[in-house]
Amino acid sequence: MTKLKVENKGFTLIELIVVFGTIAFISTIGIASYVNYSQSQSIQAATQDLVTTIQLAKSRANSQVKPPLSYCQGQLDGYSVVISILNNQYSLGVVCGGNAPYPLSTTKLPNNIRFDQATTSVTKLFFAIITGAVEGNGTIAITGYSKTKCITIDSVGIMKLSCP
Repeated sequence: MTKLKVENKGFTLIELIVVFGTIAFISTIGIASYVNYSQSQSIQAATQDLVTTIQLAKSRANSQVKPPLSYCQGQLDGYSVVISILNNQYSLGVVCGGNAPYPLSTTKLPNNIRFDQATTSVTKLFFAIITGAVEGNGTIAITGYSKTKCITIDSVGIMKLSCP
């Protein structure tokens, strides 16, 4: 009598369950990490956009160049950044002839990101020409997805990213 040789050419059900379970577990961790990273980047981008707008106002005030538009009548006083906490937006404006700021651009914060009313201590920054100083120094806090970023502006317009 001859014996038949049996070869295993596949995986057992237990082996397949372990492999697919491991893949599902690693995928879940990867997706959660990606969502957390994406949310952090949204907060960081919104904060950086506001910092850029503040730096633009400071730069335009230091350059003392009057915008070539007809709404700026009289002497150029400076540039301002006005924050609307209730509308979750901010605007860059020009101040001429002692009038209220005329908005040059307005930016709305992305969905699920807002200004933190409790931490924000300044809602209007004004960069005067000639002196280069800023009126309205303080802290601006942007929050969302359980994360907070703060911009602290001192009396000479130097900004630091920090939070209490």
